[in-house]
Amino acid sequence: MRTPIAHALAWPERHDSGVSALDFMLNNQLSFELPSYDRFPCLRLAYEALQAKGTAPAILNAANEVAVEAFLTGDISFTAIPKLIEKTLTNSDVVAVDSIDTVLQADAATRKMATQFMELF
Repeated sequence: MRTPIAHALAWPERHDSGVSALDFMLNNQLSFELPSYDRFPCLRLAYEALQAKGTAPAILNAANEVAVEAFLTGDISFTAIPKLIEKTLTNSDVVAVDSIDTVLQADAATRKMATQFMELF
C-alpha cells in the first residue's frame, strides 16, 4: 500500500515510496480472499446499487461525490462517508434509465438530498 499512498499524496508529481518494484518471478504466489463488507461498506453499497439497476449506480456516484467532498472540506468524518451514501440511497427513488436526462435528473436530485442529509452526520 505504500506505493499507491505515495502516488496519491504526491499527485501530480511522483515521489519515491521506498518500495522496490514488484517482481512476479520472486513473488509468484498471490492469495485472494473475499472482501469484508464490514471493513469496506462502500463496496457493499456499490454491489447493491448494481443489483438495483436503473438510476441506482448514478445515485450512488452522486452521493459518493458529495460525501467525499464533505469529508475533504472537514464537514463530515471519514467514517460518515458510507453512512451518508447509504442514507441517500435508501431515501432515493430508483427508476429505469430511459434517457440521459433521467440520469442527470437523478444526479441533481441526489446531490441536493445528500447535501441536506450532511447535517445529520
